[in-house]
Order: sequence, then structure tokens, then C-alpha cells
Amino acid sequence: MTGPIEILYVGGWGRSGSTLLDRMVGRLPGFVSVGEARELWRRGVLENRLCGCGVAFLDCPFWTEVGLEAYGGWSMELASEMEADGRRLDSLGHMGWLRERAGSSDAARAYLKRLAPLYRAARDVGEAKIVVDSSKLPNYAVLLRASFDVDLRLAHLVRDSRGVANSWRKEITRVDATEEPGLMERYGALAASARYLVYNALTERLSHRLPHATRVRYEDLVAHPYETLSGMLHALGEPAGPDAFGWLHGTVADLGVSHTVDGNPMRMQQGPVPLVADGTWREQLPARERSVVTGLTLPLLWHYRYLEWSPAA
Repeated sequence: MTGPIEILYVGGWGRSGSTLLDRMVGRLPGFVSVGEARELWRRGVLENRLCGCGVAFLDCPFWTEVGLEAYGGWSMELASEMEADGRRLDSLGHMGWLRERAGSSDAARAYLKRLAPLYRAARDVGEAKIVVDSSKLPNYAVLLRASFDVDLRLAHLVRDSRGVANSWRKEITRVDATEEPGLMERYGALAASARYLVYNALTERLSHRLPHATRVRYEDLVAHPYETLSGMLHALGEPAGPDAFGWLHGTVADLGVSHTVDGNPMRMQQGPVPLVADGTWREQLPARERSVVTGLTLPLLWHYRYLEWSPAA
């Protein structure tokens, strides 16, 4: 398929339901989910963690075909270079540089030239029109936008900051390790709140620079999945009719096999998945930490209508 690579980028901050949204959109005709493509070089090629299909990345038929089409096969040398170059180019401290000069930088152009075949091959092997990337971080999205080969659509996913902070407190075991499983990263109330503010504010700013961008609330997605997804797709210029949602039964999503890289452990789930909002923060988040998170993130709680949605907070 010729023309720009169309990418639907799920942006924002972690523990907001990005893996769920990624997988749900990936069930729609014309879309293919790849998970957090930013992490592919490290989590996939170098560490050979499990693909969402349950097979080690380097043994997965989908990713094997993608690697062959894009690069003639996966190379540890290429993966090490792309991991190092990507982390250097899309660092948060370079956001200003990315917005203004990424497209004219020799280093960024070289990186994007080598990155484009990955998305193009994923699209073609997945027999899709649009690649769904839930890498989330706005710095990586800005870098992708600098590529002349990419048509970037942005779904800015948000969630109540108290729920996000409570999720970052939890000990969650990684289920994708092929050897000794470890724990996913954790943040305290202060660190989680600061990142919530920074990443959502930057994603919000990026949304104003794109012709196709919209905001999605996690709570709306699980309570009214059909209406929320339909509205999101319409805003992104890719409307879908009711026939595209045959896998959605009220608030139960029948999720098939996905080939997602990194992300929440639910990326490994298959079959019917009840869509239920995780409101455990109301009981689990200690009062002091709740006050810290609420106070620090108050502007965005108001902006995203969570003070109306949760007046008892």
C-alpha cells in the first residue's frame, strides 16, 4: 500500500486504560494494534518478551513477518541502535526542539527513515489501513509527527487522576517475561501526579496542532463503549457503522488475539472481557495521598469534568 502511514496514536499518561482502548480499536475493520511501538526495540527484539498472542516476540509469526518485510529480519544491532537513538531523540527535555526542528534534523530524519518501514510492514502484514500505537508519551508522538511518511491521528485518553495514582501504587507482576517475572514500575502520589500533569498537558497541546485529534475518557469508554468509540472515530475522520462492532455486546468486549508489545497485562487476555470502571481508588487510596493528588491535579480534574463526575471527592 502506498501513501502516508496512517497511525492512530493513543496518547496521555499510563494506567489510564490505553491497553484496553488499543485492543478495542484493533478489533475494528481496517485497524491493527501493535501496542507500545516505542518499546518494541527493547521489550520485543532485545528482551524477547511475550507478544500479546502469548508467544515470544522473536517466535511470533506476525512479528517475524513484519521484521522480514521491514528489515529483512530482526537484528540485535539495529534494535540497539534504534533503542538508543529513539531515547535520545524523543526525550521529554527535547520537546521544544521536537516541535520546532525535528523535521529538519539529520539525526531525526535518519531515525524516522529507519522507523517508517516498521509501521508500514505492520500495516501491510495486518492487512489494515491504520496502525494503532498506544505508546502514550507525547514526546514520541511529536517525533512521529515530524515524519513526512506519517498521517498522525491522536486519541488523548484521560482518567480520573485519583484512579491513575492508585493504580501506580499497586504491585503488578509482569506477565510477559520469558524468564524470571518482575514487577511493573511504581510511582508514589507526588511522582504520579506530576507526570499526570505534564504528560496530559503536553498531549493536550499536541492535540491543538493536529487536524484529527479528540479526547476520550476512560470512564466513558467502559460505561458507554459503543457511543464513545463511535464518537472518537468520527472525530478522527474514520467513522464506523454498527456492523463494525459485532464483537461488542453491551459492556462486554470480545477481544481476540492481538500482537501488542508491552503494556498492561490485560493485553494477553482473549475472549469476552467485561468493561467495568476500576473505582477501587475510593477505598484503597489513603486520605492523605488522595488529598495530594486532588490538590496537585485540580486544574485537570476540573478541565476533564471529574469534579462533576465525582462530587464526593
